[in-house]
Amino acid sequence: MIEMKKIFIGLFVFIFIHIEQVSSKSLPPGTGAGDVPANILIMLDKSGSMGWRMSGGTASMRYPYDADADSNGDIIVSQYNRDGVKKFVYGSSTLDTGFGTNGVTGKSGNCKTSYSYSGEVYNDVYYTTAYYEQAVVAIRASDGACLRKYDIGGYPYNMTIDQSTGTLYVGHSGGLKKINLSNNQMTNCSVISQLRYSYGTKISGGYIYAHYRNRMYRYAVSNSNCPSSSGTSFSYSKGSYLGLEANPNNSNELWTLSWSNSKMEKITVNGSGNGYTLNKTIGSRSTSFYFIKNIFLLSLGIRLGSN
Repeated sequence: MIEMKKIFIGLFVFIFIHIEQVSSKSLPPGTGAGDVPANILIMLDKSGSMGWRMSGGTASMRYPYDADADSNGDIIVSQYNRDGVKKFVYGSSTLDTGFGTNGVTGKSGNCKTSYSYSGEVYNDVYYTTAYYEQAVVAIRASDGACLRKYDIGGYPYNMTIDQSTGTLYVGHSGGLKKINLSNNQMTNCSVISQLRYSYGTKISGGYIYAHYRNRMYRYAVSNSNCPSSSGTSFSYSKGSYLGLEANPNNSNELWTLSWSNSKMEKITVNGSGNGYTLNKTIGSRSTSFYFIKNIFLLSLGIRLGSN
């Protein structure tokens, strides 16, 4: 089901930076952080057995910012700097060479990408932000074809799609744009810094959640309209980079991933949106691995269990 596509479902999906053969790259504009390792190891632990690994060879990638799965369960990744968008066949853990040029697209042309902080699939089209291009680009998930470029008039930091309405919200340096993916109509929304500069946003249960400067904010959204100008918040000090995902079966339940703390948490936001309960913690800052900025959580048709 569409709404189960990016969920943490009874399996733990970890994306780690590999600690071997590490090279350092400068973080993108505006991060203010240090160096980041380049090579990664993707580990999928399904019911205690290792289901899939990728590191090195044809299945390698450079410092991914975000990723999602298409309707076949194959994985599309927004990569570091200008390294474009890469696709992997889940079943064989190899590049999908029929996607773009030898498995990569977004390195040139109208759908050129750079520092793509956010990416998400809707109706088998992969939408991802392009920082220097001041745009969101639409790439067909099956073959990597460039379908459309949305010029948003600012440098994008975050993006989330309401899968039930086909409405894309993208926060950028000049404000927030709402894009109707059915007719490609774009609307400017007047918002404050929390929704413009947050690196992690997620729409769930009629709210957009955004993490900014050690606080989690929640803004009401109804009928595909712009977010409310006022919202609620609570303290959530987890570093500058925070990936967000939501459980569609419980709109108040979020999974968060802190890049700087190497930690994933499951939290339940209270009804008022001004506090939360911590349900689960995975990882720790003392471990030798580091998570990437965002989470990608794959639905394999398994319902969310006790995890």
